[in-house]
Amino acid sequence: MIEDWDYALLGGRQEGEVMIPCYSSAAIIEQLATEGYSVEETYEYINETCDGMIIDFIHPIEYEVIFEPETSGPHLTLVPKKEDMH
Repeated sequence: MIEDWDYALLGGRQEGEVMIPCYSSAAIIEQLATEGYSVEETYEYINETCDGMIIDFIHPIEYEVIFEPETSGPHLTLVPKKEDMH
């Protein structure tokens, strides 16, 4: 594990008997940007720091869920429990 990146550690995953640390790539990039790193310097620093290590990076995903029910048939509707309806 990389002590300087404790703030970005999300958890880990087991691979055999080895625990692989999982870091937030966004948190690392944001922190390095506040320290004045350029985009190129950021990627260079990350690559040099991780050289020879097994690390997982979790990347943010931006997507929008759009639900358009089909008019030709039934669709799933979430209904609260009777006791929750006041």
